[in-house]
Amino acid sequence: MTTESRWTSAATARTAATLIHIRRAHRVQIAADIDRELPGLGEAERRQVLEDRMREYTAAARSAAQSEQIGNWPPHPAQLAG
Repeated sequence: MTTESRWTSAATARTAATLIHIRRAHRVQIAADIDRELPGLGEAERRQVLEDRMREYTAAARSAAQSEQIGNWPPHPAQLAG
């Protein structure tokens, strides 16, 4: 493995770790929103609502990124509210 390929691999790993961190943070934010908006949900219903909102968030974020061609992927959930 060359020095350049090691550097590229390290940069890719850091980028992937950053994306994972961002996605987890968004999941936590969306879960907190659900808990605040729908406090009486059972665990199964809460999980379903969370998965549905994560899918909606992902679709909206991808659409925004494609239409604007910006490097702000993924955007914060609050940026998608509207």
